[in-house]
Amino acid sequence: MTGFVTRNGDAFAIYHAQCHGHGKSEVWLDLVLGSWDEPEFSTNATFSCRVGLDGAALVDACGVVEGRAAYFGQKLRREEALADRRLDSVWELLDFVVSNDPTISSYLYGATDQ
Repeated sequence: MTGFVTRNGDAFAIYHAQCHGHGKSEVWLDLVLGSWDEPEFSTNATFSCRVGLDGAALVDACGVVEGRAAYFGQKLRREEALADRRLDSVWELLDFVVSNDPTISSYLYGATDQ
């Protein structure tokens, strides 16, 4: 699935997610942050994560899609992602997506009555 995140009414990030159930529920996410001024995506970077009930971890990009679109920007390896200045924003975005995307949230934590 693909989702879009805004911040203060402006485009902030795009995420691509896949839900996996190989023995335990996991969601793999590619989070793309940067500038959304087309056609210039030179500041964009893709961070890939594995999320489960036991926590989250950065993995080598791209965990979900092998997109060739310019908006993916630099596809970061785990070591590059850990050293990137936007890492705090990545964890904040990851928490937001897992908590607010109903498909991801219900897959990981079970359906809830709302």
